[in-house]
Amino acid sequence: MNEQTQNTCVKVVGLGAAGLRLVDKLAAVGFPAAEFLALDTDCQELQRCQIAEKVQLGETTRRGWGCSGDVGEGAECVRAGRDRIAGKLSGSNLVIIVAGLGGGLGGGGAAVVAEIAAECGALVMALVIEPLDLEGRTETARLSLQRLLQVADTVVRMPNQGVMENQRKGCSVLECFEASNNHVLESLMGFGRLMRSDGTLNIDFAHVRKMVAGQHGESMLATV
Repeated sequence: MNEQTQNTCVKVVGLGAAGLRLVDKLAAVGFPAAEFLALDTDCQELQRCQIAEKVQLGETTRRGWGCSGDVGEGAECVRAGRDRIAGKLSGSNLVIIVAGLGGGLGGGGAAVVAEIAAECGALVMALVIEPLDLEGRTETARLSLQRLLQVADTVVRMPNQGVMENQRKGCSVLECFEASNNHVLESLMGFGRLMRSDGTLNIDFAHVRKMVAGQHGESMLATV
């Protein structure tokens, strides 16, 4: 491992229920990050996190409840906690945001967190999970993605509908969610190994920054 890669400060932020579960699993399987943050307004969801540092938002407005799918409320709760979030992300070289785009804190707050991370000087990568068609949140997810692309350096999309269509016949929604989560975990673990490796393909944070900094576009992660 070269010295530059060793000194890279990576922080992973999970927003909302989908983000929290994935970030806690990433921490459990040893993703190379300096810090894992779980942001939510929902006390019950935060209590399920075992490893990631919990940050409750919207204490006075949501009073421990979720955002009920309201992206406007989700964005406002993140804005109200801007100073606390900035303090947690200070000193980061790379911030990875993990969230579902179906609504609430993930759909509404991901772009605000990306903006805060960028203001802290970090390269911002977002991995977002798009809802199933049956959830009726396709347009909400599309608008949330547009807002996120304006501030994040790069966004990787995980469409749950596509995952569902590639599963065996009769696959349940829960099985689809589990398959989607596994794809996210495998992809991010591969990304972590790529940055930390010192082998034939010597990739470090400087290479990643050069490729995606300021692009405000989409990227793809593939697993083999």
